[in-house]
Amino acid sequence: MVEPHVILELQPGDVFILMSSMITHGNAPLLPGKTRMLWTSWTAGGIFRCMVAGSKKMPQKATTLQEEIQEYKQNVNKFKSHLRQIR
Repeated sequence: MVEPHVILELQPGDVFILMSSMITHGNAPLLPGKTRMLWTSWTAGGIFRCMVAGSKKMPQKATTLQEEIQEYKQNVNKFKSHLRQIR
């Protein structure tokens, strides 16, 4: 998997939502005298799986690695589409 090498500089009050399983992430060191105020929240993955399934029972799980990868990509695209709709 190829990851983008991007640094995001967020302003006070900005909200950034990501699925932490999709990218490696972390916080950069602070300059002397600076402070960081951060609020982090976690959500159970089952909530997202339910959402991408249209609030219906999830179909049988994939059985091969290739099927798992394909299902993951489809669910990520559905999640991105949902985020665009709620903006």
